[in-house]
Amino acid sequence: MLVNTISGIDFKKKVKFRIYGSILFIFLGIISLAIGIINSSDMATIGFITEEHAVEFTNGFYFGLGGGLMGAGLATLVQNIRLLKNKEKFQVEETKYNDERNRFITSKLWSITGMVMLVIIYILLVVSGLFNIIVYLTLLSILGVFGLTLLIVKIILNKIY
Repeated sequence: MLVNTISGIDFKKKVKFRIYGSILFIFLGIISLAIGIINSSDMATIGFITEEHAVEFTNGFYFGLGGGLMGAGLATLVQNIRLLKNKEKFQVEETKYNDERNRFITSKLWSITGMVMLVIIYILLVVSGLFNIIVYLTLLSILGVFGLTLLIVKIILNKIY
Protein backbone atom coordinates (compact mmCIF):
# COMPACT_ATOMS: atom_id res chain seq x y z
CA MET A 1 0.00 0.00 0.00
CA LEU A 2 2.80 2.37 0.83
CA VAL A 3 4.13 2.01 -2.70
CA ASN A 4 0.73 3.21 -4.02
CA THR A 5 1.31 6.61 -2.49
CA ILE A 6 4.59 7.14 -4.31
CA SER A 7 3.71 8.65 -7.64
CA GLY A 8 5.39 7.72 -10.86
CA ILE A 9 5.92 4.02 -10.14
CA ASP A 10 4.87 1.69 -12.91
CA PHE A 11 2.47 -1.00 -11.69
CA LYS A 12 4.68 -3.79 -13.04
CA LYS A 13 7.61 -2.41 -11.03
CA LYS A 14 5.35 -2.26 -7.98
CA VAL A 15 4.47 -5.94 -8.35
CA LYS A 16 8.16 -6.79 -8.68
CA PHE A 17 8.84 -4.71 -5.56
CA ARG A 18 6.20 -6.78 -3.75
CA ILE A 19 7.96 -9.96 -4.87
CA TYR A 20 11.27 -8.74 -3.42
CA GLY A 21 9.44 -7.76 -0.22
CA SER A 22 7.93 -11.25 -0.03
CA ILE A 23 11.36 -12.81 -0.34
CA LEU A 24 12.58 -10.51 2.44
CA PHE A 25 9.67 -11.62 4.67
CA ILE A 26 10.52 -15.28 4.04
CA PHE A 27 14.16 -14.59 4.90
CA LEU A 28 13.21 -12.71 8.10
CA GLY A 29 10.90 -15.59 9.04
CA ILE A 30 13.76 -18.05 8.67
CA ILE A 31 15.95 -15.84 10.89
CA SER A 32 13.20 -15.67 13.52
CA LEU A 33 12.79 -19.45 13.49
CA ALA A 34 16.56 -19.88 13.80
CA ILE A 35 16.61 -17.57 16.83
CA GLY A 36 13.80 -19.60 18.38
CA ILE A 37 15.67 -22.85 17.77
CA ILE A 38 18.93 -21.48 19.18
CA ASN A 39 17.10 -20.01 22.18
CA SER A 40 15.37 -23.32 22.95
CA SER A 41 18.57 -25.37 22.74
CA ASP A 42 21.40 -25.62 25.22
CA MET A 43 23.18 -22.89 23.28
CA ALA A 44 20.82 -20.29 24.76
CA THR A 45 23.64 -18.55 26.59
CA ILE A 46 23.54 -15.66 24.11
CA GLY A 47 20.17 -14.44 25.37
CA PHE A 48 19.51 -12.11 28.29
CA ILE A 49 16.35 -13.90 29.39
CA THR A 50 17.04 -16.56 31.99
CA GLU A 51 13.64 -17.21 33.58
CA GLU A 52 12.17 -20.42 32.19
CA HIS A 53 8.62 -19.11 31.64
CA ALA A 54 10.03 -16.07 29.81
CA VAL A 55 12.18 -18.29 27.59
CA GLU A 56 9.11 -20.37 26.72
CA PHE A 57 7.17 -17.22 25.88
CA THR A 58 9.91 -15.79 23.67
CA ASN A 59 10.40 -19.13 21.93
CA GLY A 60 6.69 -19.23 21.11
CA PHE A 61 6.92 -15.66 19.91
CA TYR A 62 9.90 -16.37 17.65
CA PHE A 63 8.37 -19.55 16.23
CA GLY A 64 4.98 -17.87 15.66
CA LEU A 65 6.51 -14.75 14.16
CA GLY A 66 8.83 -16.77 11.94
CA GLY A 67 6.07 -19.06 10.72
CA GLY A 68 3.73 -16.13 10.14
CA LEU A 69 6.31 -14.13 8.20
CA MET A 70 7.26 -17.14 6.10
CA GLY A 71 3.60 -17.97 5.41
CA ALA A 72 2.67 -14.39 4.53
CA GLY A 73 5.78 -13.98 2.41
CA LEU A 74 5.14 -17.21 0.54
CA ALA A 75 1.46 -16.39 -0.04
CA THR A 76 2.28 -12.89 -1.31
CA LEU A 77 5.10 -14.25 -3.46
CA VAL A 78 2.82 -16.78 -5.16
CA GLN A 79 0.02 -14.21 -5.56
CA ASN A 80 2.29 -11.65 -7.23
CA ILE A 81 4.00 -14.16 -9.51
CA ARG A 82 0.55 -15.35 -10.65
CA LEU A 83 -0.47 -11.73 -11.16
CA LEU A 84 2.49 -11.14 -13.48
CA LYS A 85 1.63 -14.26 -15.49
CA ASN A 86 -2.13 -13.61 -15.85
CA LYS A 87 -2.78 -10.58 -18.10
CA GLU A 88 -6.49 -10.27 -17.18
CA LYS A 89 -5.86 -10.20 -13.43
CA PHE A 90 -2.91 -7.88 -14.00
CA GLN A 91 -5.09 -5.38 -15.88
CA VAL A 92 -7.79 -5.47 -13.18
CA GLU A 93 -5.23 -4.85 -10.44
CA GLU A 94 -3.53 -2.13 -12.47
CA THR A 95 -6.86 -0.35 -12.86
CA LYS A 96 -7.35 -0.48 -9.08
CA TYR A 97 -3.80 0.78 -8.58
CA ASN A 98 -4.35 3.78 -10.87
CA ASP A 99 -7.74 4.68 -9.36
CA GLU A 100 -7.44 8.13 -7.76
CA ARG A 101 -10.07 7.35 -5.12
CA ASN A 102 -8.09 4.32 -3.90
CA ARG A 103 -4.90 6.37 -3.80
CA PHE A 104 -6.63 9.10 -1.79
CA ILE A 105 -8.09 6.59 0.68
CA THR A 106 -4.70 4.89 1.10
CA SER A 107 -3.01 8.23 1.70
CA LYS A 108 -5.57 9.22 4.32
CA LEU A 109 -5.41 5.76 5.89
CA TRP A 110 -1.67 6.04 6.52
CA SER A 111 -1.74 9.64 7.73
CA ILE A 112 -4.67 9.16 10.13
CA THR A 113 -3.28 5.87 11.44
CA GLY A 114 0.08 7.52 12.03
CA MET A 115 -1.49 10.34 14.05
CA VAL A 116 -3.66 7.93 16.08
CA MET A 117 -0.60 5.78 16.86
CA LEU A 118 1.33 8.88 17.91
CA VAL A 119 -1.39 9.76 20.43
CA ILE A 120 -1.64 6.15 21.67
CA ILE A 121 2.12 5.90 22.18
CA TYR A 122 2.10 9.22 24.05
CA ILE A 123 -0.73 8.11 26.37
CA LEU A 124 1.00 4.78 27.04
CA LEU A 125 4.25 6.65 27.68
CA VAL A 126 2.62 8.85 30.33
CA VAL A 127 0.93 5.88 32.03
CA SER A 128 3.96 3.57 31.89
CA GLY A 129 6.15 6.18 33.60
CA LEU A 130 4.15 5.55 36.74
CA PHE A 131 4.75 1.79 36.76
CA ASN A 132 7.85 0.59 34.90
CA ILE A 133 10.93 2.56 33.88
CA ILE A 134 12.01 0.04 31.22
CA VAL A 135 8.66 0.21 29.44
CA TYR A 136 8.74 4.00 29.82
CA LEU A 137 12.20 4.27 28.23
CA THR A 138 11.22 1.86 25.45
CA LEU A 139 8.12 3.87 24.59
CA LEU A 140 10.09 7.10 24.82
CA SER A 141 12.59 5.68 22.33
CA ILE A 142 9.77 4.59 20.01
CA LEU A 143 8.19 8.03 20.22
CA GLY A 144 11.54 9.64 19.45
CA VAL A 145 12.16 7.40 16.44
CA PHE A 146 8.60 8.07 15.26
CA GLY A 147 9.13 11.83 15.47
CA LEU A 148 12.52 11.64 13.79
CA THR A 149 11.04 9.52 10.99
CA LEU A 150 8.26 12.09 10.50
CA LEU A 151 10.83 14.85 10.26
CA ILE A 152 13.03 12.98 7.76
CA VAL A 153 10.06 12.03 5.57
CA LYS A 154 8.81 15.63 5.62
CA ILE A 155 12.21 16.93 4.52
CA ILE A 156 12.40 14.35 1.73
CA LEU A 157 8.86 15.04 0.50
CA ASN A 158 9.49 18.81 0.56
CA LYS A 159 12.50 18.29 -1.71
CA ILE A 160 10.63 15.94 -4.05
CA TYR A 161 7.43 17.99 -4.36
